[in-house]
Amino acid sequence: MKISVLKLQKYAFIVFTVFTFLLFAATIVFSTSYYNTFLYGNEELVNYYTTEFQAYNQTIFIYALVLVVLFVVLWVCQPKKYYPTFVTFPIYVVILLAGVVLGILIMVNMQSITSFYSSYDYTGLSKLEGFSANPFFPIFLGFSSIGIAVVNVISIGIYSFGFQKFLKGRGEAFV
Repeated sequence: MKISVLKLQKYAFIVFTVFTFLLFAATIVFSTSYYNTFLYGNEELVNYYTTEFQAYNQTIFIYALVLVVLFVVLWVCQPKKYYPTFVTFPIYVVILLAGVVLGILIMVNMQSITSFYSSYDYTGLSKLEGFSANPFFPIFLGFSSIGIAVVNVISIGIYSFGFQKFLKGRGEAFV
């Protein structure tokens, strides 16, 4: 079974779409596992949640929103039907590199948030005694952000092959 570059572009675009929307969904629900620390926490926990955590949450939401907008731009260029051209290839590369950077930034910045909450001493806080954040949301967010970074790196290679096909004289593929 021979897989053409155009089919690889199609699959890369589909996987990029899936990870973009997974990341977007993860950013929306990420803070729910830590919300009890805001409701029942002491002044230090409430202050951390409202300043550090919400700033991070807002930042990752903006990153995910940017990726959704970049997805729309990528969708308009129709990588499932055409090889990258002199115009679309740089657009693809910029969008995919932005996804790599944003995915890595989300993971790096999440480490300080999760380490703060996991190392905090909740004794003395009656409603938070024995508190541990639900690990699903940070793991889901981490999986989505690493996934988008890895898929984008692979996609850059695939679109580079497509651009080489374009340069060899096959500017448009007939599907």
